[in-house]
Amino acid sequence: MNDHRSLLSDIKHAYNGAGTPSAHLPACTQVSGQPGISHKVSMDNRPTDRYNPRMVEIRTERLLLREACENDLHGFHAILSDTQAMAFWYRPPHESLVITQEWLAGMIGIDPAIGEDFAVEFEGKLIGKAGLRKFPTIGFIFHPAAWGRGLAAESLRPIIDRAFSKHSLPLIEADVDPRNWSSLRLLTRLGFVETGRAKSTSLVGDEWCDSVYLRLRAAR
Repeated sequence: MNDHRSLLSDIKHAYNGAGTPSAHLPACTQVSGQPGISHKVSMDNRPTDRYNPRMVEIRTERLLLREACENDLHGFHAILSDTQAMAFWYRPPHESLVITQEWLAGMIGIDPAIGEDFAVEFEGKLIGKAGLRKFPTIGFIFHPAAWGRGLAAESLRPIIDRAFSKHSLPLIEADVDPRNWSSLRLLTRLGFVETGRAKSTSLVGDEWCDSVYLRLRAAR
C-alpha cells in the first residue's frame, strides 16, 4: 500500500508521462471549509458559464468531488490509458488524447436530468471519477496509485446518499466484470446485493466479457 507521499508522487509521475507540467495538474475550481456540499469558487477569474451551475461540489474528509472540466484532459488520460486501471473497464485503454477528449466531452455534457458524474480530487490531484453517468447505474474508476486507501468508498458514499435524497432514485444498479473482485467487494460493503449474472455481455477490444449485476435499494 502506498503511503501519502508515494501516492501523490505516483500520480504526478503519471501526469508527467501524459504530457502535463510537472508542477501539478491544472485545477478547475477550489472550495474550502468542512466536509459537505459547497458552492463553486473560481480560482483564476475564468468565465464560469462553461460550468454547469447545477453541479454541486462535495467535500469529504479527504476528497473533493466536483464537475469535470477541459483542464482534466491529461489527468483523465493518465488514468484511462493505464492498462491496470482499465483492466475491467467497458472499453480498451485509450490510445490517444483524442479518445480521452471525446470521453471527457461526454462527461462534461451530461444532462443533469439524466445523470451526474464527478471528478475526484485528492490533495489537489485528479485521481479518478465516480458517479451515475446515466441514472440509475453507478460507475467509478481510479488511478492505481490511489487504490487501497479507501478513497473509492469515501467518494461513493455521498454519491449514493445524493442519488436517493436529491434525485429520489428508488434504486442504484451496477454492472461489474466478475473478475473485478475488488469492485465487487467494495460495492458489497456499501450494501449492494447481487441480482444476477450473464455471459458475454460486452465486447471490449477482441474479448467478450461477462457481467455481475448488483442493486442497492433506497431505505424505506
